[in-house]
Amino acid sequence: AVDQIRAIHPQTPILIMDHGGYSDGVMQPGREEVVTRLNEAVSRAFLKMEHHGLTGVHRLTREDIGLNPDAFVDGTHPNDLGMLVYAQGVARKLKDIGMDK
Repeated sequence: AVDQIRAIHPQTPILIMDHGGYSDGVMQPGREEVVTRLNEAVSRAFLKMEHHGLTGVHRLTREDIGLNPDAFVDGTHPNDLGMLVYAQGVARKLKDIGMDK
């Protein structure tokens, strides 16, 4: 997807996002492993892009997003508060990369 975007819009910044997390790990064994594996795949892909010199690609980590247990409607999907926290995380990252104008 990044290559396709880059081919059409070579200067457009791209933000790659981690999975924001979960709050139902106690009730759903294995949830942490799934989210960890997903985010490790994102990390590997991001590092590979950096290694190959791809510029203008940024990453918003799970920690950057900062969801808490109150941010989920069902333990996995964000509720209104969760979406606000996501939006705030994205806004902070856009400001960090100079896209807040």
